[in-house]
Amino acid sequence: MKKMGLKLSLIVVLFAAAALLVAYACVPDTGSSCNTTLKPGDDLKCTLNGRTFYLYAPKTYNASKPAALIVDAHGAAESASAHAGLGDEYCTPGTPSLCYPAYGSGWRKEAEMPGAGFIVITPQGNNNAWTQSDESFILNTVAQVKRIANIDANKVYISGISNGGLLSYWVGCPNTNVFSGLAPISGGAKCSSVGKAIPVITFDAQPDFAYQTSVNASDAMVSLDKCKSGPTTWLTVDKNYTEAVCYDDPYSNSPKLVPCSSISPAIQPTVCKRWYNCDRGVEVVFCDVAPGTSHGAGNEAVDAHVLYYNNSHLSLPSLAWRFFKSMPDGGGTSSSSSSSTSSTSSSSGGCN
Repeated sequence: MKKMGLKLSLIVVLFAAAALLVAYACVPDTGSSCNTTLKPGDDLKCTLNGRTFYLYAPKTYNASKPAALIVDAHGAAESASAHAGLGDEYCTPGTPSLCYPAYGSGWRKEAEMPGAGFIVITPQGNNNAWTQSDESFILNTVAQVKRIANIDANKVYISGISNGGLLSYWVGCPNTNVFSGLAPISGGAKCSSVGKAIPVITFDAQPDFAYQTSVNASDAMVSLDKCKSGPTTWLTVDKNYTEAVCYDDPYSNSPKLVPCSSISPAIQPTVCKRWYNCDRGVEVVFCDVAPGTSHGAGNEAVDAHVLYYNNSHLSLPSLAWRFFKSMPDGGGTSSSSSSSTSSTSSSSGGCN
């Protein structure tokens, strides 16, 4: 009996030790600034399990009210710093190298606008790139931010450009219990299933070498969301559009958001079409943006791909945010079609 008692005690100790190791492994190794309550105006560089993400709370963030959250993913060969607009211009790899202004995606600028006030995560991909295996990292950044900020679980969205657009689908489709909308740009990955219908707004331009992947991915979402009507014109952003969703000068390092109708000479139009009568009342929108042409003949495909700088002067995040606000809330408690590992991570805030 004594031997049996010793064996049981040893087993209990081993299980306790294992549990302690698991618990320790799931403690985010964030810096102290990313473990304390988020405040308006915070602009932080955080680490989570050895990986980096930037976290931005606009001055308009009101910690007493649940805020929306945007995950904003950079493209391949672009850093999170450049994508966040932290002073690094983005230059394409290869020869010739084409460079673009240093204000990044524009999500932070939109966050400061009246009626916005959402928080922005800009995650850093390994070697400035994303794969489907990054799903857990993205889910864990969301879980960590929920610990330190007042986040509305029904208003968490994911966006990204190029390789980051693919990430939007890779993470968003299997985790519709976490995300309430997708805004992929200049590239897409066809989803095979979703936990529930989810709103999607896609941006691309015809000369883009990735244009057809965007079309195919959007068409797949029309089918998965079971949209019964469309496409019809949802919106045309042109010289008559009076909302402040256009940059006064998209090729400066610090453009201002102004009414599109105030720009001279008149902007080239962006035309968005939509599919509707979808499950849950969501919609799927595809916007054909007037591409940028700043680098001249021979560079049309790349200028169209780096779509934040375009001849509509359009701030893509500004239009995406308005679309998200018009859609039904989602996320939080609904089931997801993700694997058990992903479901555990996203629902419990654990780490993998």
